Amino acid sequence: LHGDVKALEACLRAADVVGESGQWCAERGTLVMSCGDVLDRGPQDWECLELLHSLRGEARAAGSDVAMILGNHEHMNLLGDFSYVNDDAA
Repeated sequence: LHGDVKALEACLRAADVVGESGQWCAERGTLVMSCGDVLDRGPQDWECLELLHSLRGEARAAGSDVAMILGNHEHMNLLGDFSYVNDDAA
């Protein structure tokens, strides 16, 4: 995703876990797994994180879940390596 919220929204719609309004619509028991690299390169890091966290709440209320693991870009940021951080990121 690398900070591209439009790509995230498109992936979620393509997987039929959110509707056109962006609200959770998947069947009970659905698990969406984000495998990291949500951050860096794109300007919308924060928006991507907010969307995933918001959907986690909606999913859990519907008997499903959104899980997130750290990718190499999240690890790099934690270690103080910001070489891929987009200057326009919020």
